[in-house]
Amino acid sequence: MTRQHVRQNESSDCGAACLAAVSAAHGKTVSVTQLRDALGTAARGVSVRGLVDGAVELGFEAKVVRVGEDALTTSYTRPAIAHVTTSTGDPHFVVIHLATSRRLLIGDPAEKRRRWVAVDDFLARFTGVLVLLAPSRAFDPGGSQSRPVGRFLRLLRPHRALFLWAILGSLILTILGIATSFATKIIVDEVIPYDLESLIVPLGVLFVGMYVVQHAVQFVRQWIVLHLSQRIDVPLILGYFAHVYRMPFRFFDSRPVGDILTRFGDAMTIKNVLTGAALSAVLDAVMAIVTGAVLFSLDASLFLVIVVFVIASVVLVVAFLRPFRAVNGEQMQQASVLNSRIIEGLRGVEGIKLEGFEPREMEGVEREYIRSVRFSFREGMLENGQSTLMSLFQAAAGLLLLLFGTTRIIDGDLTLGTLMAFVALSAFFIDPVSRLIGLQLEWQEASMALRRVAEILDYEPEGDEVSGSDEVDDVGGEVRFDSVSFGYRGRATALRDMSFSIREGERVAFVGPSGGGKSTIAKLLLRVVEPDEGGISLSGVPLERISPAVVRSRIAYVPQQISLYSRSVADNVRLSSPDASPHAVRRALHRAHADEFVAALPHGASTVLDEAGAGLSGGERRRLGLARALLKESPLYVLDEVTSDLDASTEAHMIEDLMGSLPGATLIMIAHRLASVMRCDRIFVVEAGRIVEEGTHSELVELGGVYAEMWAVQRGDKRPAHDRVDEARASRRARGRQETDAITYR
Repeated sequence: MTRQHVRQNESSDCGAACLAAVSAAHGKTVSVTQLRDALGTAARGVSVRGLVDGAVELGFEAKVVRVGEDALTTSYTRPAIAHVTTSTGDPHFVVIHLATSRRLLIGDPAEKRRRWVAVDDFLARFTGVLVLLAPSRAFDPGGSQSRPVGRFLRLLRPHRALFLWAILGSLILTILGIATSFATKIIVDEVIPYDLESLIVPLGVLFVGMYVVQHAVQFVRQWIVLHLSQRIDVPLILGYFAHVYRMPFRFFDSRPVGDILTRFGDAMTIKNVLTGAALSAVLDAVMAIVTGAVLFSLDASLFLVIVVFVIASVVLVVAFLRPFRAVNGEQMQQASVLNSRIIEGLRGVEGIKLEGFEPREMEGVEREYIRSVRFSFREGMLENGQSTLMSLFQAAAGLLLLLFGTTRIIDGDLTLGTLMAFVALSAFFIDPVSRLIGLQLEWQEASMALRRVAEILDYEPEGDEVSGSDEVDDVGGEVRFDSVSFGYRGRATALRDMSFSIREGERVAFVGPSGGGKSTIAKLLLRVVEPDEGGISLSGVPLERISPAVVRSRIAYVPQQISLYSRSVADNVRLSSPDASPHAVRRALHRAHADEFVAALPHGASTVLDEAGAGLSGGERRRLGLARALLKESPLYVLDEVTSDLDASTEAHMIEDLMGSLPGATLIMIAHRLASVMRCDRIFVVEAGRIVEEGTHSELVELGGVYAEMWAVQRGDKRPAHDRVDEARASRRARGRQETDAITYR
């Protein structure tokens, strides 16, 4: 069993990194990125339940235990994952690899490497919670990650011809360099000693011709590099973004935008290496091999001096490998953190300014930026130290060549022309070898970039696969849930054994306390998430037989958070139906009661909105979102809090129009304000993941239950006898503790 150490990408990854380290210790390689979803990692971290569920999914038997001080160093399955607190008091996970009576070998994912810690020091941070892990029969050892280098090198295969032309150009340049050096040898050893003036002009013409050809070939070779760069740029960069857009929703829920954007920069690094460093490595290798053979044939003794220089340079590179790898990884990770912090601040700039939070926010950005600067400084110092030593070696090699060559000329073993030719040719050997050695800096950065981008590309995208023999591409508005249960990974169950049916053309609503599971119903219906148990069907067709793309094309959905973009109002509405006519857009705006405020904009529906729809009120945003859904002409509409930001008058008119303007279509409303659902055919009251009441508005009021109490409170008739929202939340918390410790650890 090996003792592996895995670094976290960010603070919320500590649980995933610890599980990756334990998995690696048992022979299975899995990335932190792959484990984020298995553990249910969110921005705040992962829970013990999520850690256990992820470990079981990976093939481990997992058990959570609480141990005292005496039991910490006793015999138990290791490596184990321990819960500790950081120096700032934040919860955190670490791995215990080995234990003696006085010390523990700890793998902290926030640190560079494992280290021995005194038991007393560890106990000061230890909370007493251990997650014990052992491979089960389902555990499948062996790497589960693809080899990223091969994947990206495949991008070069279609352009082998360009590569061969570039190599040919390099050979021509090398031959011309050798010819120039030998021409110099002829001048020194033959023309000058024997006064062969008749050869001066021909040799001059020869030199001019070789220089012209040399620069022409250099121009063509550089053109090939630029052309190759363009050919690789499009499939790599656009392919990365295309893959990101195909990701399931859980991918974005557990990752900051800054991390995704930073990995886009990593893709640019890979492109530069493939088109620059990779080609340069091939060309320099060809030049070094050919020139080295010529130098050896000229004088083996002098060539030995150069070989010593190469060996010393290789030793120098090997000595710097680990420091460069460490600082590059930290630099990329910190860039993700910094980008995420800046993006988060810019998105919430209104709240920051209104709350007078600018100084503290700037302190946070400054803190992360200074960390980035420190990593850049460390990398710069490493580069400076390595380049200084390399220059020193190179100067020493040149001096040794000169001194050793002079000695051999004096001894009569070498001519001056041969020495001059050797020195001139040595540049064609030392320079490419130095570049090859220097490429290790780029390869180090590229290797980290390859790993980070491969983690995204290895992530399984949301495909159009369906179960069953035939895919269904058309469904109506009939909905059925049969004993559906669902829980977000690492958290308490959101829906429990929920069953209901909605007839085609029916108007229904789901109401209840916040967090009761209402919006989860919409997510399940849209295949944003999949049920843990039970089945869902549309028009009698099991939902798993309908691809996510078809489901979403047939359902018009208005989410709680309306996404708007820096495009015209009409284009924002047209997102659901790109081919819709201007008349259809105007009609949708009118039906959504958005036509009046749109007409007041400087250019009406042609007005280009600010980024993310900044400047529009919440009600205006909701009406544009509704217009987008109405333009779709769907058999099934799902509206989540569609009237929450509207005034009472606009809400009443909108609901009246919705009830009468969707003939034959099914309407599902999710709401807190009961006035918006009074006219629905049926109302489902959802509390703590279950349907507790069902009926029309009048039936539920007469029932005198949860709905009646909510109605009375919203009308202001009375205060509730007890806060059912708090009661539901307390129930969920208690249920979560019973199922497993649901505290979130980072």
